[in-house]
Amino acid sequence: MDGPLLILAGAGSGKTTVLTRRVAYLISRGVEPWSILAITFTNKAANELKSRIRALLGNKAEGVWAMTFHAACLRILRTEYPAIGKDARFAIMDTHDQLRIMRQVLKEMNLSERQYSPSGMLRIISGAKDKLWDPDTLAKQAVSFYETKAAQAYALYQKKLTELNGMDFDDLIMQTVLLLREHKHIREKYQAKFKYILVDEYQDTNVAQYLWLRLLGQPRSQTQQSLPSLTQQSFASNEDGSPGHDAPAVHRPGDDHSKSGAKEIRNICCVG
Repeated sequence: MDGPLLILAGAGSGKTTVLTRRVAYLISRGVEPWSILAITFTNKAANELKSRIRALLGNKAEGVWAMTFHAACLRILRTEYPAIGKDARFAIMDTHDQLRIMRQVLKEMNLSERQYSPSGMLRIISGAKDKLWDPDTLAKQAVSFYETKAAQAYALYQKKLTELNGMDFDDLIMQTVLLLREHKHIREKYQAKFKYILVDEYQDTNVAQYLWLRLLGQPRSQTQQSLPSLTQQSFASNEDGSPGHDAPAVHRPGDDHSKSGAKEIRNICCVG
């Protein structure tokens, strides 16, 4: 079965098994392993997915991109950055690094850590990046003095990351979305590469992850005309940053708009 597909089922009902069997079936029908992208959220889940695929396929499974969102984005950035004049040797900042940098930011802003928790500020910044908001957009959306300060801290935090040639985990996805959105030849390269996209725990995707999937999954002829600008108005999202009215275009039984929506994203299978 080709085309977009959404599978909804409860915990322990075999959703991951559906994905692994789907991969095995595709390869048995002659689909190249490297043209299959199987995405999940955690390293543990990704390792489990790879283990199950390997158990079914043996060495044939080696080419499948079975990994987390972050790992896939990291691979794309490392591969494509040199071609656009950017340094692909950037460092990835872990939680400890982020806290250290944010403490420096708060100190330079003369803000008390008691009043402005480093971890709290990082949570706001992470939420902004999940929605693809830059510091200016966060500032425009601020509804309190605290959030205004968070937007200022966001700008200084990003400046320090740039000086260190570093990215945090949210940057990996956000920067890959920007890369695909702004460079047509790179976007079309990966659209042509991934003939089949499979997503585990799809209900947990945020705006950035959804748009990343949308950029990869859309037919090349339709992508440019439907790309939204990266502003708050472009995404109808819930307060937690998850997709709202701008819902992923996959088939939902009984959805009156399923026929038009199914045309928007090619062979993508989502389970949640």
